[in-house]
Amino acid sequence: MIGRRAADDSRDQAGEILDAGPHTLLDQGTMLKLDEAEFTGTLPLDAINRDLLKSLARSGKMVGVDNLRLKKGELVMTAKGELGVTAQGQVSGNLATTTNRLDLLIAELKLNFGLSDKDAQTLSTMIGLLQPGKTTDVKLDLIAKDGKLYWGPVKLTDLPPVF
Repeated sequence: MIGRRAADDSRDQAGEILDAGPHTLLDQGTMLKLDEAEFTGTLPLDAINRDLLKSLARSGKMVGVDNLRLKKGELVMTAKGELGVTAQGQVSGNLATTTNRLDLLIAELKLNFGLSDKDAQTLSTMIGLLQPGKTTDVKLDLIAKDGKLYWGPVKLTDLPPVF
């Protein structure tokens, strides 16, 4: 982990996980199966060496996601944006995502995240309307708001509070 102080009194954190093995833990009991994961971001300086989630909730500050890259087989997803935690413990934020293969991403969402066939079809239809003819380099925002997670206009799941 590399840390640098930024001009806005935050700390740049650069970390890379290569060959993360078959699983990366996201939350207690939730596993994300990846081949590779890479993350570079900026944490508020006052959140360093404290309970990060509760510090973000108290301060209202966000973690800057400068680069997030996830790879599983031929599927690659990248993201940039900000994430935080509300005073009620809900994740909030917006990540601008790009995926190289819509078909593989939808298959992954169905297999490991419980996306129904109906919701998968809705997602495909919405992407077709927003980005006609695109099945590669699809760009949509991943939005965490009010205890829900959306990818573009489609709700993917409810998000439980993190504390």
